[in-house]
Amino acid sequence: IEHRRVPDYCAAMGVCVITSATWYGSPSKLFEYAACGKPIVAAAVGPIREIIRDAESGILIEPADAGELAAGILTLAGDADLRARLGDRIRADVEAQHTWRHNAERILAALSKQERPAPHGATAHPGH
Repeated sequence: IEHRRVPDYCAAMGVCVITSATWYGSPSKLFEYAACGKPIVAAAVGPIREIIRDAESGILIEPADAGELAAGILTLAGDADLRARLGDRIRADVEAQHTWRHNAERILAALSKQERPAPHGATAHPGH
């Protein structure tokens, strides 16, 4: 679908699911679901675990475990209060810690640490 229509599709979902992710980055859909305040059932893999806290801001499952996936979906389907709480929490967490501004600030902070001159008389060693 066109990116501009993503919020419409998210709005139509009661529960959002992420069954896998790469080891090197959080899936974009996680942030799209969070921006819409949707509850998420997601595979407990590195990048997702950095964003979602199990039972606090989403439900984490073992990757490729269809039984856990079904249980997570059914848990959320049967509990409107839990859906609302998890959706609100993931949205608040993402807004507080995972915006483009936050990413830029982390990059700039890391670069400023690298640019510090070595103390007088010290020798800089790459990678140290």
